[in-house]
Amino acid sequence: MSSELDVLVGLSGELRDRTRLHLAKDTRDPLLFTGVTSKDSLEAVGRIVQARMGVPYKPAGQSALWKNWFDGFVKAVGGVHSDQTLYRLDLGPEVILYCAFWPWASDPRKVSVRLGVFCTQPATREKLIAESTGR
Repeated sequence: MSSELDVLVGLSGELRDRTRLHLAKDTRDPLLFTGVTSKDSLEAVGRIVQARMGVPYKPAGQSALWKNWFDGFVKAVGGVHSDQTLYRLDLGPEVILYCAFWPWASDPRKVSVRLGVFCTQPATREKLIAESTGR
């Protein structure tokens, strides 16, 4: 397994082991893991993510207007709202690990956690997908 995938799987495993957050592979994106945690557990999840990835690229409570318009990375991962948190860790010149916390509007006690890899080059993405799926 590549070092990029090792980092992704390692952080997913640490979140599972230390916070009981289960992140499942997203059915539409093999380089994305998703899960749901409670707002009460989010602080513990955030400490682990921050220890591995550093301070948030876009913390909750901060406006994201300019990032949503002009930041290709933010646009590629679906944009970000002011109440959401987005972490970013460059693993190489073409590979970015990200983690996003998206509070639920329908249930303020729940927060979606998205942990994934974004590749700036399609060939790099295809290589990582093939490696992660065994194809």
